Amino acid sequence: MNSPIPNRQVMTSTPDSSSSNQAAGAVEVVLNGRRAVAPQGSLIGLLREADVRLEVIAVEVNGEVVPREQLEVLRLQTGDTVEVVTLVGGG
Repeated sequence: MNSPIPNRQVMTSTPDSSSSNQAAGAVEVVLNGRRAVAPQGSLIGLLREADVRLEVIAVEVNGEVVPREQLEVLRLQTGDTVEVVTLVGGG
């Protein structure tokens, strides 16, 4: 599986969403300007811990948009900057 972000690994399985922040493999990142921990380096784990609704967001990692189909498999690295934008409809 190709990664949408250069030099980025993808996971072959998703981590258990009940993983503790203190679990081995936790990765420190910046999420919307604040320090956060991605369990096992998992983008989807980070999003679950942040309690975001996946169906109404767009995600960037280090300025690169992450395609929706890659959210569950993208592996983050220490120091990555993750931006989550909520899509809002209306006029």
